[in-house]
Amino acid sequence: MNDYRECLDEYVGTAPRTTMDIDDLVKRGRRAQRGRRIAAASGGLALTVAAALSAVSVLGPPVRPPRPPAAASAAVSAHAAPETPDERAQRLLAAVKAAIAREAPGVAGLATLRRQMHVCSPGATPPARLAPYDAATFDAACPDDSPLHRLRLENFDWIGQLTIGGVTSAVRIHVGAMPQDDPAGEPELVPGLVGKVPGGGTGLSRTPGVTVLANESAVQVVKPDGTLFFVGHPERHALPWTDLWQSVGVDPAVHL
Repeated sequence: MNDYRECLDEYVGTAPRTTMDIDDLVKRGRRAQRGRRIAAASGGLALTVAAALSAVSVLGPPVRPPRPPAAASAAVSAHAAPETPDERAQRLLAAVKAAIAREAPGVAGLATLRRQMHVCSPGATPPARLAPYDAATFDAACPDDSPLHRLRLENFDWIGQLTIGGVTSAVRIHVGAMPQDDPAGEPELVPGLVGKVPGGGTGLSRTPGVTVLANESAVQVVKPDGTLFFVGHPERHALPWTDLWQSVGVDPAVHL
């Protein structure tokens, strides 16, 4: 088992494995996305140039608009600032909660979902455990040279207890990055894993570029942008509402 798989197991436990070439899916999705961006940018540039030339020929040299106030410029720059890990965690949790509430009206317990982090104990078995997130100790919770330390900024976990339709269960939700070097063709880590169609039924997902795999104990969704969504029971017991989790996982808002 390679180093990546061991690290991923620390995050998602006995994660369902896809038998599809996720690396190829991710690359194809990114190439298509890049192509669309280039095409849109090229088309927009051509139209802008043509419009500018027409304006110059008919109206003379264009008049420069006044510069926006310094405060407005600062606000725009702040809005364009990269998303911090804490902001990303908050956005993802809000998206997951919204998707659950939409798919399971009347769900109780969403407020119990609490962010987790890994605390490493080198030499122990297991070498890391989930604990409630603590911003003050987050960066030092695992050694700087450990894989879990390197993965901490793009992998997020929550644990809570939900009640849906009279059934109550603890759940562990993980949203993180699916590394592109995940080898295809390795044995599934969860026996009996099958592809599922979002909304029910068996077979591969019909959502373009999305792989959905599930069984009675876990649901995993891999998206072409490299987002990995995983849900299981914290103690690896049976997981209820697998159809619900598939629908939540394929929600476009749940992405890194």
